[in-house]
Amino acid sequence: MGTEVEKLFEQLEDEDSVVRGKAAERLGDIGGAGVVDALSRLLEDPDVIVRFKTAVALAYLGDGRGVEALVWALSRTELCFAALQALALLGSPESLPAVRKFFKRRFLHRLERMQAAAVLHRCGDEAGTDFLKAKLGSKRPEERGFALELWGRLKMPGAYGLLVNVLDDPNDPHHLDAARGLGHLGDTRGLEILDNLAGQRRDPELAAVAQQALEMIRGTD
Repeated sequence: MGTEVEKLFEQLEDEDSVVRGKAAERLGDIGGAGVVDALSRLLEDPDVIVRFKTAVALAYLGDGRGVEALVWALSRTELCFAALQALALLGSPESLPAVRKFFKRRFLHRLERMQAAAVLHRCGDEAGTDFLKAKLGSKRPEERGFALELWGRLKMPGAYGLLVNVLDDPNDPHHLDAARGLGHLGDTRGLEILDNLAGQRRDPELAAVAQQALEMIRGTD
């Protein structure tokens, strides 16, 4: 066990809730032997934010024991988007009633509603799937762009062809979103096109995003 992980394990017992929360977040990034068991103990932490950060970390490690804390966070404006991202990873039926209620809220931010739709899709609710399909044709750039990224993240049917077509169209304004989506999709067929984009010099931002996407795909080989 590395020195950093050992130190983080110690910080999970720190008197300062901020230290405990940051340690949980970092362990969620690192993973490794014993991390899930160590984090799961913080789901009983007296500080609700520590419990939430722990639940998010566990979700990114594929463990759904923190669903209750994630559902609680849907009522907090500053936490709900991160909670939805974690719930989309899990696709837990336990979260479905609360996410359906969230999805139907009035005056919800467009991207929050889309992220809620992603959770519904992961839980097998076709209302979420249909909503995301519709957003692929949205005239609002932020909606269509996020839909393209989610199409890759969720590994939706036909995602590879959809994203490559966007990248192949020089007039499509959503190359960054499509490249991110392709990285999250993890399909090795995308390596060549991403490698070409990473090597071009016309658009440095696209080159950087394509490089990140390449690293994501190669990390799943």
